[in-house]
Amino acid sequence: MLMQISRLYSNQPDLFTSIDFNCAEQDSKLNVVFATIKHPKDRKKDSHNLGKTTLLHLIDFMFLKGVTTSEHFLEVQSDLFNKFTFFMELYLNDGNYITIRRGVANNTRIAFKRAIDRSESYAELVDDEWDHVDIAIDKAIQILDGILDLSAIKPWAYRKGISYFLRSQYDYKEVLQLQKFSHGRDADWKPFVAHLFGYNPEPVETKYQLDLDLKELEERRSDRQAEVQIKEDDLSKIQTMIKLRAAEIEDIEERLDQFDFSEEEKRITKTIVEEIERDVSELNNSLYNLRSDINQIEHALQTGLKFRIKDVKRIFDESSVELPDQLVRGYEELLDFNRRLSTERNRSLKKQLEILTQEASALEVQRKALNARRRDYLKVLRGANTFEKFKGLQRELSDSTAELTYMRGQADKLRAVVKISDEINKLDRTRNRVVDEIGRMVREGNDTQEALALTFDKYVRRVLDLHGTFYVRRNAQGNMEFKVETELRGKSGSPSSQSRGKTYKQILCALFDLALLAVYRERSFYRFVYHDGILEALDDRKKSVFLDLVREVIAEGGIQYIMSAIDADLPRDELDQKVEFADDEIVLALHDDGESGRLFSMAEF
Repeated sequence: MLMQISRLYSNQPDLFTSIDFNCAEQDSKLNVVFATIKHPKDRKKDSHNLGKTTLLHLIDFMFLKGVTTSEHFLEVQSDLFNKFTFFMELYLNDGNYITIRRGVANNTRIAFKRAIDRSESYAELVDDEWDHVDIAIDKAIQILDGILDLSAIKPWAYRKGISYFLRSQYDYKEVLQLQKFSHGRDADWKPFVAHLFGYNPEPVETKYQLDLDLKELEERRSDRQAEVQIKEDDLSKIQTMIKLRAAEIEDIEERLDQFDFSEEEKRITKTIVEEIERDVSELNNSLYNLRSDINQIEHALQTGLKFRIKDVKRIFDESSVELPDQLVRGYEELLDFNRRLSTERNRSLKKQLEILTQEASALEVQRKALNARRRDYLKVLRGANTFEKFKGLQRELSDSTAELTYMRGQADKLRAVVKISDEINKLDRTRNRVVDEIGRMVREGNDTQEALALTFDKYVRRVLDLHGTFYVRRNAQGNMEFKVETELRGKSGSPSSQSRGKTYKQILCALFDLALLAVYRERSFYRFVYHDGILEALDDRKKSVFLDLVREVIAEGGIQYIMSAIDADLPRDELDQKVEFADDEIVLALHDDGESGRLFSMAEF
């Protein structure tokens, strides 16, 4: 099914006048919400407070926009509008109509009624005469989505893209990123837009989900790694150390069971001689080298630049020879260069000194630990009796067991880190494949994207006398990116600064919407667009050309165009006369001459 807006009315006709739109066989006519300024010199009056934009938000409300926690005017001014119930009739492409009923006070309960013909009013119908009554809003959206059957945007529901065709004046900043998406994630709208442009949205969605999953895994890995003092690459090393320490503990336990200390004494002696002494010697050598380097750096830092130009002058004076000024300046420049060079050198030396000092401190700690271990072993060997040796071995067994427990705990945590890294690597490979798929889609393009690009360029050339370029590319993050640019005609590659201005950006948005509707004219898609204040600040010639284009596009049928304007924004002809809209194009006339001229016949709110 397709939809166009047929009628909008309320149960308070004295406060809200029924609006009948040009639709169905009449959709080749404009639908203009037109505001007349009758008191241009009255500074207390404002043509922008008559309800042109408010009507757009009311239509969105009737398309079942949620307003419970929003700043929608019906929610903010609920005390004024709680007595209102609104009705919006839609025209479907099978020639039938459906009316949506939604009250303000109980706006999450919806009613529907199908009809063959355009109705006058269902405001007086009792609940039994409606096809669906008191339907929760989420369920109502499902029902309406099934009735509209916009197959061109499946698997998304109609609400996903409705805002692209209800352009308020806050939605002209970017052609594709509407105001409601400006503070959200690209993942909320880019897959849908990719689908509109004929691309498979699944890789686009998958890429964003993979990015989220990878970010979560990397945070988990970082948290786990903070609990471990060992790096991932050292897992094999610690596993080997665990086996060696377990074998050592098993050997100590066996010696203790046999109460035979002769072999244990040999093992301790061998440990002292072959292991500890060797490690202490290596540490001493490393400490010696580090301290030698430190001394050299400290000496270098204390050694400054010795050359002084005053001494040179004094020697020349004593020799009764004049020192040329040019030579003095040359020396001074050389000195300045040396000073800068010395500053950089000293900064580098200080950094290196800091690193070497830290390394020396760490080695000193290790050496103290080895010396303490050596003292413990020697104490066992020098024990006065067997019982002292036995207690020493027990302490060694206890320490080794505690160390083994710690190492096993570290290994378990490290294995968890490695497991997460494996998951990250797996997801990263998947993401690379998805990025490649997105790149392939972008390179190959598709018929819908090509048709849209050609239609958009034709419309931009017609109205702005510029080339309008719409293309898709893959950005540095591997995501799909949509670009709309303009360039001067006849000068390919020469960008136009006009497209960066607010007025031209506004008209580009409108032309893009028209191009999209034109490309989808034969498909089950949206069939209307509302452009709020589209003529504001636009050059008179551009206004006329734009309106001519709109009339040509909708003359082919199947597209309903709704716009709001004030009389000050009407285009003017060569004689500076306003080019008025036809009477049958104006569906709602507003004015600044009292409450009757507003959308709601009440005081400003």
